Amino acid sequence: MNLAIYVTQIAVVFLVPAAFGWAVLRRIVGEMDLAVLLPGAVVGGLVSLAALVNELRFGLEMSTALWSAYQLLVAGTLLILIVGPRARGRAGWRGGPGRAWRMALVLGAAALVAVYFGIPAFRSYLDDAWWAHYPIGIQVQTAERFPLSRPFAPDVMLLYHIGPDIIAASLAFLLHLPIEKGFALLIVVFAPATFLLAFGLAQRLSRGFWPGFLAACFVVLGGNLRFLGLLAHWPRDAAHGLEAFNSQTIQGMLQAMFTPSHCVGVPLVLLSLAILRHFVARPSWGLAVLLGVLVGCISLAAEWYAYPLWGAMAAGLALQGWRMRAPSRPAFLGRAGLLLLVGLAVPFFNNSYAAGLFQEYWLPTPNYASSMAARLEMARLDRPAGVDAGDKAAPGARPLPSDTPIPVPSAAGAFIIPVRLNLHHFGEVPSWEAAGTDAGTWIPILGARFLAELLPIIGVGLPFGWWWWRRSRGVVLFVAVLLASLCLLPPILLDWGFRSADFLRFFTGAATFAAIPAGVLAGTLLVSARRGGRWLGAALAACGLASAAGLGVLGLLPGTVDLARATGSAGLSLSQVADRQDAMPIAPVSSRERDQAFHDLAGQLDRFLFPLAHGRDRAVVIVDPRELPPLTRFPQWMELATRSRLLLPVGWHWGDSVYARYYRAADATLDPDALAALGATWVVATNLWGYPPRGPAAEALRDAGRFVPAADFRSGAYDLRLYRVSKNGPRR
Repeated sequence: MNLAIYVTQIAVVFLVPAAFGWAVLRRIVGEMDLAVLLPGAVVGGLVSLAALVNELRFGLEMSTALWSAYQLLVAGTLLILIVGPRARGRAGWRGGPGRAWRMALVLGAAALVAVYFGIPAFRSYLDDAWWAHYPIGIQVQTAERFPLSRPFAPDVMLLYHIGPDIIAASLAFLLHLPIEKGFALLIVVFAPATFLLAFGLAQRLSRGFWPGFLAACFVVLGGNLRFLGLLAHWPRDAAHGLEAFNSQTIQGMLQAMFTPSHCVGVPLVLLSLAILRHFVARPSWGLAVLLGVLVGCISLAAEWYAYPLWGAMAAGLALQGWRMRAPSRPAFLGRAGLLLLVGLAVPFFNNSYAAGLFQEYWLPTPNYASSMAARLEMARLDRPAGVDAGDKAAPGARPLPSDTPIPVPSAAGAFIIPVRLNLHHFGEVPSWEAAGTDAGTWIPILGARFLAELLPIIGVGLPFGWWWWRRSRGVVLFVAVLLASLCLLPPILLDWGFRSADFLRFFTGAATFAAIPAGVLAGTLLVSARRGGRWLGAALAACGLASAAGLGVLGLLPGTVDLARATGSAGLSLSQVADRQDAMPIAPVSSRERDQAFHDLAGQLDRFLFPLAHGRDRAVVIVDPRELPPLTRFPQWMELATRSRLLLPVGWHWGDSVYARYYRAADATLDPDALAALGATWVVATNLWGYPPRGPAAEALRDAGRFVPAADFRSGAYDLRLYRVSKNGPRR
């Protein structure tokens, strides 16, 4: 593509949503501070694009939906500029004396934040994306219509927060980039936007530059006191160093920025708080609807921020209404009620998780579970009499004789989370270690490890935040501190059971929003007249930012990013990797040749298969039967599926899943009924995992009537062979 045309395309892709966001913030909200306007326009515009694409994709293909969404954004921008209210005041930089150098410092810091997170992101360190967001992003691009299916079980409807995946997939689609670059762009755009929004909000709340600046640093880069462990023993290698600076329980944005849900959800919350300040000052019906829609759209990225924020706003607005004089109270409470009603209703329109509550009547789609059961039943009826699928079942798989009724998963069971009070482990919280298994790791809340992760951000920020609110009585500050407090409760009081560590995502909200008062306190002490206060502020700032500095230095060392990326994609915790390094070198954890082979083979497979299947065909990957369910290979299957844009039917809840039983049979024996039930069109055999096809699977592949060799791909010592499953081949 011609360079000038491509640059123009990049400008259009980013400027159209940003122009819409700018028009909304300037004309409807009345925002005048560039520290909020610039990032708010980008964040609001891209989230508006995601919301539009999410709605349009229920009836349109990807390219048509994107084209229509951009047309709607342009039309909306023109409509606001032509018939909307006039802009209030003049937009500028709010910073008091020395605005020029302060603006340069803030913008330079935002650029450094983009570089800090962008370098590892563009080197394929994207952590959580390998587990779900990557394959979902592929589906966003390639699915004929919404709703999507689970990447782990393609016949179950996806009830998930797919907003970040829609943004990444849209950017990658429009700019002709691989999907992983779309997620890297997401980080590069939203990380500095988070910094600027936190600065603009904290500066307004504290009325000071340095408190606002340090608060922004704490929000994006805040860490904990785990680094003090280095005083006891210096790390022997990069793995031990990463373990010392990273948290496995209370993760702030320093780590969670590489998780798409947090990366998009946090700046959306900050933007909502910035707009809430305008609503409290000038409540109007239009602003109530706008803020309600924005709060509802947060559910597209992170439900665990949307609903606590809704609750905190409800309490804050009720408090504000109670303080008002009687004549103006009803009008304010009416507008506040509309805001809350819209904020609660919007998720049922734009979030598949919430809309899934009414999927039988709400979502225009056939029931995925019924579709799965119908196909399984067809496969059973097509089997010759007297022959059972269990005859060739994989080791450990339960047989499914021909007269066995096929259980249909309940639609309700797909979204109800078995939340219960944390009575068995009361006084403890789960850890991300062993999060991919049933064997969770629990940490005492009064133990040294948890307290080290609690301090200084949450342990200092929350008490000071409540004291600060008692002094200022500000509604926005009340909402922010209450939100941080609410996010602290679920991991301590509730237990999910399976993968209970997923509750720890609330801790990210607690640490991120408590970082605002913690940073304000550090900045206020730094500029205080007393020497003791300045030393205390410097110590608090150093403790809060030490982890970011340490990880930055480690990241510059050769091999650190590769090690971190391999750790995340392999589903291992840092402590597990550090323990391995005591007995073995780093090479087995991260093999550069093997990583390159993944890229090469998946790319070759994509170039061959995508023009034929458009990313909608399913495949079975042959692995060692002892690794089913694929707890150790699961991330690599997802990586292969993502890079090659190929649906791999990988069961996540393997227990008594009908889907998983058929997958086991298909993988180990290439059973024809199992392949038919799964809808698998291709079989992938590769030595990427050091396991060539053996036994019944190898014997079956020699039957050219059933499996037609389609292509061979090679990369160094690694190879991948693709077989087409013949629909006309002999049946048992």
